[in-house]
Amino acid sequence: MTKEVPQPSSGFEFSEHEKLYDRISDARFMEMIRDERTTIHDVTTSSNNYGEFVFITASRPNASKLDCVTFFGLGYHERRERWITDTWSWYDAHQTEERLAITVDRQEVEALIQARRDEIAEDMKHFPSEQSQSGILYEFLADLTDEDGAATELDDLFDAGFLDEQ
Repeated sequence: MTKEVPQPSSGFEFSEHEKLYDRISDARFMEMIRDERTTIHDVTTSSNNYGEFVFITASRPNASKLDCVTFFGLGYHERRERWITDTWSWYDAHQTEERLAITVDRQEVEALIQARRDEIAEDMKHFPSEQSQSGILYEFLADLTDEDGAATELDDLFDAGFLDEQ
């Protein structure tokens, strides 16, 4: 048996659960954003393969360098068929020195987050409150594997005729 190689500590101090699921609670996210050790570099509303979300890139110092991550949330996840409002997903963000030199005021970020919450509050009323079987299955597979893997698996099941709805 080989010895496990110790990993460097993260400036964001994610728990094992947060690392496993690449997701943190909204309350924990807001704590991180408000923490003086956190520098915010970019805030934007944009789309990815799964829907339109708020993306926030931030960094924190660790023992030897800066850890930089991008968080995203506050949007409708089309494949999961539900609003993502109580958690934020995150991924490592590799930024250039020029991008890291840009900073966004913390109060401005909080105001933008609140504006997004207000914006989607009305939209949330117009979507079904329950997921379809496809949405439930997708969410289950995505939590076990990853978003892209779950999408591929579901597409294959539909193409093979094992599932009726998409």
